[in-house]
Amino acid sequence: MNKHISGTKVRMEATFTLNDVVTDPTTVAGIVIDGAGVSTTYSTADPEMTNVSTGVYKIELVVVAEGVWEFRFTGVGVVDEAVEGRFEVPISSFVP
Repeated sequence: MNKHISGTKVRMEATFTLNDVVTDPTTVAGIVIDGAGVSTTYSTADPEMTNVSTGVYKIELVVVAEGVWEFRFTGVGVVDEAVEGRFEVPISSFVP
């Protein structure tokens, strides 16, 4: 599992494909559960979530809460697919 230091901007990314071709779903939603267990939902209307290129979406956040972070991108419509990931923000002696 990847580790990121508290206070770091982290890029969570998903690539959607249809028949092995990178393709944009009709809609994409993202959910991030931070290290404290707080869940936040994102859409492409939110500044944190962007369509980087055809079929590639990202959410960028500065991570603070220590613990395991989980994320999920769900594509619906042209491509029905989900992509999940997780990473850890370890305890830091420098962050109160």
